[in-house]
Amino acid sequence: METEMREASEAMKGGGNPACRCCGARLLRWGWYEEPFEPVEYWYCLECDLAGIEPCIQVHPRRKEKSGMAGSNLICGIDPMGRGAIAYLDLEGGAARVVDMPVVQVTKTRAELDIKELWTELLLNEPRIAFVERMQAMPKGGLANFKLGAYRDALRMAFQALGDSLVEVPPKDWQREYKIRSTKNDDTKAQSYLIASRMFPEVELRGPRGAVLDGRADALLIAEYGRRVMQPTRPGAA
Repeated sequence: METEMREASEAMKGGGNPACRCCGARLLRWGWYEEPFEPVEYWYCLECDLAGIEPCIQVHPRRKEKSGMAGSNLICGIDPMGRGAIAYLDLEGGAARVVDMPVVQVTKTRAELDIKELWTELLLNEPRIAFVERMQAMPKGGLANFKLGAYRDALRMAFQALGDSLVEVPPKDWQREYKIRSTKNDDTKAQSYLIASRMFPEVELRGPRGAVLDGRADALLIAEYGRRVMQPTRPGAA
């Protein structure tokens, strides 16, 4: 059992993790709830614990006391649902980053939100605020409406637990920022892709077979919309 735990420790810990003050081993990143809705991260020494020594526990240095909008400078943009994505932009500039919405494949044709991976993704990046496209139930939507509600509530609970703000933006609001036409004859996804590919050339917006990853494009534009809301006088925001 100890061997398995040590192997798991080696797999989990990164080269940049600090050393234990007692034995010198690399510490693991750990986390639990110290108070309701307040995730607290620690460095934890598994080697001391396995040796029967009181384990070294240090508060994770990245942790910040959150007060209103204090903390990380990351703006998060989210295009929800299974083909969506999570994009990160820094208020102070820097390259954009985007990850696909974490899902678990239930059947060959059905995927569901991976809530554990979603939580891990958000906890590791600690966004200051998130802007998510508001999801609207459709008449006679049936199963689609049920899934929509599940994604919406999972996101709300995750940001409530993080203590971060989640702003729900109607699609027409952020699309208007980029002059995206949304009449019945217009392809809003194609327009989003073209705009995002020009604004964020460093981000891959096509899959291995060349298919457009419109969820990534939308998430990036939503994040940029949020950055403009946060910094209305930023150059290029007009």
